[in-house]
Amino acid sequence: MDNDSKFHIVIATPTPMYRNQGDAVHIAEVSQALVALGTSVTLIAAGDPITPLEGVHYINGGQVTPGNFIKRLFSYTNHTFTILRHVFKHDKDADILYTRDAVLGFSLSLLKPFIKLPFIFEVNGLRGAEKDMHVGGGLGYLFAKVFTFCEKKTASSATAIICVTTGLKKSIIDDYGIGEDIITVIDNGVNLSLFCPPSDNSQTIKLKTLLNIQHNDIILFMGTLKPWIDFRTLIDSVDLLDDHQTNPVLLIVGSGEMQPMIETLIQNMKHPNRVILVGAVPYADVPKYIALADVCTMPFTIARNKKIGLSPLKLYAYLACGRPIVSTYFDDFQFLDDNQIGTLTTPNDPKDFSTAITDWLSQKQSLKHIAQQARTYAEKNCGWNKTAKEVLAVCKGVVK
Repeated sequence: MDNDSKFHIVIATPTPMYRNQGDAVHIAEVSQALVALGTSVTLIAAGDPITPLEGVHYINGGQVTPGNFIKRLFSYTNHTFTILRHVFKHDKDADILYTRDAVLGFSLSLLKPFIKLPFIFEVNGLRGAEKDMHVGGGLGYLFAKVFTFCEKKTASSATAIICVTTGLKKSIIDDYGIGEDIITVIDNGVNLSLFCPPSDNSQTIKLKTLLNIQHNDIILFMGTLKPWIDFRTLIDSVDLLDDHQTNPVLLIVGSGEMQPMIETLIQNMKHPNRVILVGAVPYADVPKYIALADVCTMPFTIARNKKIGLSPLKLYAYLACGRPIVSTYFDDFQFLDDNQIGTLTTPNDPKDFSTAITDWLSQKQSLKHIAQQARTYAEKNCGWNKTAKEVLAVCKGVVK
């Protein structure tokens, strides 16, 4: 890189950018934050993004088409080769290559003799463990083994690794035998301009009318409905709330594979009218739903999460919008208790979760003060600008 040119990062990923899911949000936000820092970013991903990515040179690398297993496998292979072809096309004018996908990373590691760029592997979760939770039986075991193999090979070949929790860092060191000197922990973040406390109640009133909400107290879960979310504890805790003290409703905003199980849990409640399944909403509308809430929730299972830790996007979105949080206890979330902006509860304990919700609902009169505390914490610690600066520092350090 000469002194007059911008630092150029090529980000390659099979992530579907046309979905409102966390991985797509993360990539879009970090890419734009890097551009805002004066970096040149070429992003090669799947499909067209929901909204244009300001300043990012975006390349549609195709996408996996639906169908049976054989058809999807063929489509995935073709999609991967398309992304690799674009990487070859742009590697000569770039300084570093960046990926967060284990299978694509494994392909890049095999092509290291031909792609001279150093590459960074970003780890947001252990895909092998996640695949094992998604699919049961022999197929799930096979997928877990394949993804674990790819993760290990990619981590071993990467010039540097970025992961979002200290638990992930420890797992990569212990399970894959990677030296800790090439691993950096960088938290996820939040768009502080989009996610903020509401300036007036007009939007909230309109949304309550649209959803036909006539309840006094609103509890929120926002996010993709994944197996590592403890929906049983969350729904049971809402069922335990005292009707004499509150008229509560739980909004579940999001979609995913756990929806049928959630619907069954709701049917078995004593108070099934206390839960509303909103479904997925556009990313730009998420702050409106958070603004509805008196309390936001983060129920997590111990399986998968205890070992690798958590840095969920919903956490930072809740904070930026100034809402108190009730969460399952994890070391990563200790700052919520320390800053009096959330409560950590015993895992798998609906009664404890319910008590924590009740405690925060009883403090609604103090919500403005709590909102300011949460927002201040987010501004100091959670913006995507901060995340992008740390990512860029790792990238430039590798190149030097």
